[in-house]
Amino acid sequence: MHAPGEDRLFTELRACTAELARIIDGDLERPVPTCPGWTFRQLATHVGRGHRWAAQIVAARATAPIPMREVADGKLPEDPARHAPWLNAGAGQVIEAVTAADSDLVWTPAGIRPASSWARRRAHEAAVHLADAQLAAGRDVDLAPDVAADGVDEWLAETNGPTRKVPGPSAGIDIAKREQDPPFVRGDQDLDGEAWDLAEDPVKLVLWQRLPHRFTVTAAARRPCRLA
Repeated sequence: MHAPGEDRLFTELRACTAELARIIDGDLERPVPTCPGWTFRQLATHVGRGHRWAAQIVAARATAPIPMREVADGKLPEDPARHAPWLNAGAGQVIEAVTAADSDLVWTPAGIRPASSWARRRAHEAAVHLADAQLAAGRDVDLAPDVAADGVDEWLAETNGPTRKVPGPSAGIDIAKREQDPPFVRGDQDLDGEAWDLAEDPVKLVLWQRLPHRFTVTAAARRPCRLA
């Protein structure tokens, strides 16, 4: 499976943000079990403000993070009729800023990277929080397989140190460094070069602690591992 290009990530960023807005639809007090202590209000604010934060970093060609309190228009509007336009405008600001910056270098959580890195980061952020909203609303999680696979790749590529452990209330997952391992191992089954059915095993949601894991993933250190 090839990594999605920038246009594909822009499409997913727009689509996930719009669907998140549609699910929330004024139901701001609904709890979000996968984000303990949050309701749809906090979820919407986090996504909309996060989009604007990323766009502001890119537009300023910032080489250090911008404080969240300095993000322009970072509060969810009081008027419920403005919630969806506000969320969608945030996604649009990311796309506009990244398009204008092209390959200029800016700060990202992973260090100084091309501005286009933010298209990937915000698309996956929107996808994961859309999953939060879908689970909270009792709906099936529906992630585009190519983008979900790239989300796994991003997570593994940014893992630091020999082992990263992700604790959770029901289970965790270890990403262990062993030089001779194939990109993916589940139990004794070598998955390198095989298709991974994300509908059966939504790996991205496991890595982001949205679902309990049923397997252990082993990856070579610091090597991006793509699903076949």
